[in-house]
Amino acid sequence: MSLVDKRIKSCLSPSVHHLICEVWESKCSELEQTDCNSPEYVKGDGTLNWKNVKKIPFSNLELPSTDQNYESHVNHLVPVCHQAHNWIMQLSEERFEQLYCDKLEWTGQSKIFLESFRLLKSGVSVDRVVSLLLCTSALERALGDVYLLKKSPCPFLLKELLSTDELQDIFGQIQMFCLRILIGPPTSLNLRNIVWHGFSSPMEIPVPYTSFLLVFIASLSEAVYDVVGDLSMMQHRQPFQLSHFQFCQHVFPGVTHESVTVMESLVQSSDFVLPIMQPYWHRALKFYQNNRYGLCCVILLPQLENSLRNLFCRVNKCPQRIITAESSVFYTTFDEMLSPTLSTGEENVLVSKLGQSYMELLLDLLVYLEGPRIRDHISHGEVDVMSVSQEVAKHVLCTAMAFCVRYSNDKSSSKQLKEIQTAATNYQSCFHPVSYLRRSLQTMITDLPKVSDLPRPPHDAEIAQKNQPGDNIGELQEKIDKIAKVLVKYIHIDGVTVNDVCDVIRCMHPSSSVDDILTLSQQIKVKTLFQTRQQLEIVSILRHITSEALTVTSQIRAVAVTRFQQWQRKELRSRQRNNYSRFLNSTVCLLVGVRLLALLLIAQLSAINAIPQLSAKNYQQLLKYLKGVLQHTENLSTLTSIEKNKWDESCKQTEEFILKTEKFYSEK
Repeated sequence: MSLVDKRIKSCLSPSVHHLICEVWESKCSELEQTDCNSPEYVKGDGTLNWKNVKKIPFSNLELPSTDQNYESHVNHLVPVCHQAHNWIMQLSEERFEQLYCDKLEWTGQSKIFLESFRLLKSGVSVDRVVSLLLCTSALERALGDVYLLKKSPCPFLLKELLSTDELQDIFGQIQMFCLRILIGPPTSLNLRNIVWHGFSSPMEIPVPYTSFLLVFIASLSEAVYDVVGDLSMMQHRQPFQLSHFQFCQHVFPGVTHESVTVMESLVQSSDFVLPIMQPYWHRALKFYQNNRYGLCCVILLPQLENSLRNLFCRVNKCPQRIITAESSVFYTTFDEMLSPTLSTGEENVLVSKLGQSYMELLLDLLVYLEGPRIRDHISHGEVDVMSVSQEVAKHVLCTAMAFCVRYSNDKSSSKQLKEIQTAATNYQSCFHPVSYLRRSLQTMITDLPKVSDLPRPPHDAEIAQKNQPGDNIGELQEKIDKIAKVLVKYIHIDGVTVNDVCDVIRCMHPSSSVDDILTLSQQIKVKTLFQTRQQLEIVSILRHITSEALTVTSQIRAVAVTRFQQWQRKELRSRQRNNYSRFLNSTVCLLVGVRLLALLLIAQLSAINAIPQLSAKNYQQLLKYLKGVLQHTENLSTLTSIEKNKWDESCKQTEEFILKTEKFYSEK
């Protein structure tokens, strides 16, 4: 079965195509004969004449509209859009700025709307869709900011936001009604969802709808002014930062001008891209080449969804879902495409077809809660598109190209494309909870030598006292060595030999190198795809333990530095010197305890894959033990703070942790 049905001319369902395209064409033909009799809908200052708009004979504005009602609504709105388009298209960029710069200030995104105007006027069909993409996302964000003037939190779904009494009270009934016709529920034109989910080809959406949106948004400024007064004082939420990509910046090779040329050819030959959608991909590559990285992502993300939807529908044998859903059916979106099962409960064949690495690549980019979820954040206007970095665009572009290469008939791929495919094939999640745990654990291990090498007086015996915490370190070290030997047996890593075990045990000594346990933590292979609830629960506890342990080591360092400096300056009083002495004697006990904790975390991380095979009883025992360890680290975090300085209690906590760990593993 061919991956792509190249006969597809539209991804809009017949009813959606009729409402968006045919109703427009029919009404425009009628307008050509009656245009001279149309009321004035756009005033001389470039804003909508709401007095005349209110005279449009829409049906009852209070009731939810049916499919049939929306066709009537669209018919009535077409003349307004037509006039707005004619007005916008005769403006120069300079004139547009003069007229609208102040009127768009309420959105906090004037630059985005200016860019939308430039794209609208470029004459390139793809650019006009990009203009609509930018307008809808920026408008959604701006409306949310206005809503927050009245109430919190802001509704997550745009259709719910547009139906709120708060926005209707601020902007007016007819204003919100017009907006619902354009970007409201699935029964409306629903332009926002259609373009952001990648359903429309470059020539399908009538351009005047975008022109009308630009005029409409500027026309709302007066209503916002009535609420806040000075538009420049309007409060806006901070944009979402795509800082996540620091963790995957070296996954893919650099993209050069030569690479872009090769990618242009790949788009033409790959079965991953529908022929009607190829212009989008070519334009995205051009934007990347011209350092317009945000616009590159704005185009590619909906197109990646379109191509994956096509693949999803083919492998799951539901070709009818390639097109837009009707108002009574949900769109086939990323959430369903990247789930293990279909809405019917059947297996999602796409998962096995793509394999773990490609699935992780997509889940990292689009779905995982602690990942960038870049399509969601950009499409809802939460990201400053104009400041998207090359690093982010490269990752999005290379992800898309990895799929193009995989489903290309041309097997003579260039070196650059082969490198991209290799990176995708070997990809490991960067944003799954396990990935965060692994990074924190490795940070914890690399910090251990810093804690072992603390500043201390040259002859600290002078301030030491008998029977201080840590005096039984020899006994504790023996217990730790014994536990370490047991723990190593539970570390499920291929290639761990007897010598490795001995090296790991040596790492438990406070002044020893941590290289061996660091290497061990780096060798752990954990299957992260579709982990069970129990696995995620254990990972969450391990992450909290690691976080508290990092706090403990950080606090020990801070206390050591602060007290040492005070000792040097002879600022310590008698009681403080005594406390400092107790601290110095306790550090060995605390640090061997933290090293044992690091080994325990390695063992538990390596055993994540086996959790689904545990009996209910064994799982509950493990859960209880780990919650006890978490309580220990939380207590230790409190006791070792510079405000508390409870070193007797800290050592007691550590001794209890060692004994409980010894007991738990002796009973396994």
